[in-house]
Amino acid sequence: MPKDTFFNLPEDKRKRIIQGAIELFSSKAYHAVSVNQLVKATGIPKGSFYQYFEDKRDLFRYLIQLIYADKVERLHGVFSDGTGLFDLLRAMAREAVAFAKDNPKYTAIANRLMADSELKKEILADFAPESNSFMEELILRSYERGELKTELEPEVLARIIMAVFQVMGDYIYEKSGDLSVERSKELFIQVINILENGLKGCGANDQR
Repeated sequence: MPKDTFFNLPEDKRKRIIQGAIELFSSKAYHAVSVNQLVKATGIPKGSFYQYFEDKRDLFRYLIQLIYADKVERLHGVFSDGTGLFDLLRAMAREAVAFAKDNPKYTAIANRLMADSELKKEILADFAPESNSFMEELILRSYERGELKTELEPEVLARIIMAVFQVMGDYIYEKSGDLSVERSKELFIQVINILENGLKGCGANDQR
């Protein structure tokens, strides 16, 4: 997280620093970016950089946090109390793919993160608890409505669904040059349909 000195800056200067960092990290892999390049891209002296951030990783984490917050805000736009779990998952999948298309620089940064297994593991771990908690709330609501026949604990099911979403995200990234936006949405929907058929169709002890 940036230091207080960063948040004490005028808003326009903070935005300029963030925009410069987005431009740079969207065009180069994390390990190919130096602090010298960052100070040039953001228009701040090197000494000031360390007054605002602990290091390069601190700034990169903050960028990912901002991207994540923007995406969550977009996904919350499809949330409705009257929507069933799987209809909501399908809507969220469509919106997530659309978000990636509408924000190419965000997507470039995310893709570069996905390509770095160690960095991905470290950075994404920051967001896993919040994501799992949100999914668990949706599942609890679904149980209360009688939508699901499975007897799995909500926490376990939330982690399974989030893991499936992560795998699908990895696959779409790997095939990004071959998949259209519409095909990416279709793949997500097909996987969610499989989850729906399984979780609505039998209990945890069903041996079919």
